[in-house]
Amino acid sequence: MVSQLTGTWLQGATATWLAAAATERAELSRRRRTEVFQRPGGFLDLASNDY
Repeated sequence: MVSQLTGTWLQGATATWLAAAATERAELSRRRRTEVFQRPGGFLDLASNDY
């Protein structure tokens, strides 16, 4: 019983961590795109960056 609860808790914690990591990645990606388009030169600046 205890091991089953621990396993369930670990699954929940792992799922939460993965969701948070995916959200953070998406946010960073979105922010990076926004910065690119707000810069002078806009989309053309993509060629000069290591994205």
